[in-house]
Amino acid sequence: MLSQGDVLLNKYRLEALIGQGAFAQVYHATHLALDAPRALKTLRSDAPGVGSTEFADFHTRFQLEAQLGAKLDHPNIIRVHDFEQDKKTLILVMEYAEGGNLAGRIHRAREKDQLIPIEEAIQIGIDIAQGLSALHAMDAVHRDLKPSNILFDKKGHAKVADLGLAQVPGGPSLRSKLSQASPHPGTPGYMSPEQEHTGNLLRPASDVYALGIVLFEMLTGRNYHYLKPGTHVSGLRPGLPDWLDDLLVRMLADEPRDRPWDGAEAADLLREGVAKEEAKRKEEVARRDAEDRDKREEQALQQRAAEEKTRREAEERAKQEAEARARHAAEEKARRKADERARRKAERPRFWKQIPGWAWAVVAGLAIVGVILVVVLSGNGTSTISTPTRTSTSVFTLTPSRMPTPVFTSTSTPFPEEIVDSKGVSMRLVPAGEFTMGSETYDEKPIHQVYLDAYYMDKYEVTNALYQACVSAGVCDPPHETGSYTRSSYYGNSQYADYPVINVDWNQAKTYCEWRDARLPTEAEWEKAARGTDGRTYPWGNEWDVRSTRRLNFSDKNDPTGASDTVADDGYADTAPVGSYPNGVSPYGLYDMAGNVWEWVADWYSETFYQSSPFENPLGPNSGQYRALRGGSWGSGDYDVRTSNRYRLVPDYWGIYVGFRCSRSLP
Repeated sequence: MLSQGDVLLNKYRLEALIGQGAFAQVYHATHLALDAPRALKTLRSDAPGVGSTEFADFHTRFQLEAQLGAKLDHPNIIRVHDFEQDKKTLILVMEYAEGGNLAGRIHRAREKDQLIPIEEAIQIGIDIAQGLSALHAMDAVHRDLKPSNILFDKKGHAKVADLGLAQVPGGPSLRSKLSQASPHPGTPGYMSPEQEHTGNLLRPASDVYALGIVLFEMLTGRNYHYLKPGTHVSGLRPGLPDWLDDLLVRMLADEPRDRPWDGAEAADLLREGVAKEEAKRKEEVARRDAEDRDKREEQALQQRAAEEKTRREAEERAKQEAEARARHAAEEKARRKADERARRKAERPRFWKQIPGWAWAVVAGLAIVGVILVVVLSGNGTSTISTPTRTSTSVFTLTPSRMPTPVFTSTSTPFPEEIVDSKGVSMRLVPAGEFTMGSETYDEKPIHQVYLDAYYMDKYEVTNALYQACVSAGVCDPPHETGSYTRSSYYGNSQYADYPVINVDWNQAKTYCEWRDARLPTEAEWEKAARGTDGRTYPWGNEWDVRSTRRLNFSDKNDPTGASDTVADDGYADTAPVGSYPNGVSPYGLYDMAGNVWEWVADWYSETFYQSSPFENPLGPNSGQYRALRGGSWGSGDYDVRTSNRYRLVPDYWGIYVGFRCSRSLP
């Protein structure tokens, strides 16, 4: 055997032994000139048990594998770079697969008394079938497909290896080249019936049989050849989809004509089964979501009915109490007035009792004198008594002075259109004024005018990096999960630093905004920032023209959960980096106001709020069961990403579709 550190051909340094057969060894090596990893399969002519005949056979086998590898450039086949000889050592230079082989993975699962997950086994099966399809397209048959010949790269993709026993067209088969008698060479337990018992030319369906055995072993932990013929996987693996059970029965059929013809057909059938299973899963999820939504709506209706009943009863009680208080107050007022009149009447003295006696004597004397004068004057002739004439009275006319009507001039302090806050976050100005809010759809009606004071709003959705800064400051809690739908490592991974943060609930979003001396926007603020003052349907206008121009990240053909538009291509299967769609920017320069992630807003949600909301700076209800969200996500269609669309979730909800951005009032 060679040793670690040995240098072959002055360009390959051996790093470690990674595999060994009866005669050959496989090493992890480094190509010195390229500083690149390689796998070297080596055989020394002086190895124990290797005579001249065996060495010649291995030379032919290595050469065949190198020739096939040179013609194949497929992501699911181990690439062969070169075939060389260093004195008495044969060297096959291949791609290094650092993920190990399938045999090791199955062995580790058995040691833990576990089985490989069904979804993982299916994906490995698809990778292998795709690799075989490239080989079968050259009219070649592998003949030695088994777990130890299936390797994994660093991303976990399966690759078919070891083409040295392949049956190739255009010449004698390797059996004769290796001086082996009929039947075909291969590994017991993984050969098709025709490979075991005949010497006839093998068809691609023979490799499909071996693939079926490999799939059976991944799913059950047992080799099909040791079980009763016709054993179904479903009898050994609960929860197996029916379509996969039926497909394995076909792949393990004794007759080649009853199996899928080649690797390409096997890959298509596996992908088709996965697609049907995913469609079935989505249908079930949609059904459960619909049931949950109906249940929530029924509960909400019942709650609203109870609240309305409580409100009416409270109003009726308040009305009755107010009427009783008014009656009591009126009665009390009347009583006090009556008491006051009675008191004053009782206290008022008689007028004549106030005149002293001497005054009565004077009055009597004057009366007597008056009578005497009348008599005397009457005796002297007629006397005329003149009546004084009333002079005209001057009339004064009050002419009110005319006061000037005050004129109020609206003044505003100029603010920049864009600022960068103390945490380094860009915010855009949304100026004061009226805008058209709502639509004639469900809880978005009626269409009405709203006035808002000026405010700033984040130019982009809050990213993983920005949120992580708050977590590092000890203020924010980390997201509830660190993965996204298609990425197991998302939050905390520098590759996705400028992607929107997800898996945060409403309270976490509120805490983050307050850490920045900001706040979550109201529904009205969010809608004006998205649509401007002309009532547009989408941030960019009224047309859903997303097939010719990328405007947002939504449920397009890349959506792994099922496309709402199978033609449009936004470039991402999951969330996209913030600011990726300049053609979808809002009238105030805000990005991703449609799609990417749903955005928490400050308001409690109410279906009927628009019917009674105030004109100026409206806020949602004072309390409620749900918080409102806006904007749609990467899994939404054209209806959900409208600027007026509203959505609701309980405040402690978190998920892969939900993020947020912040607002700030002007000083």
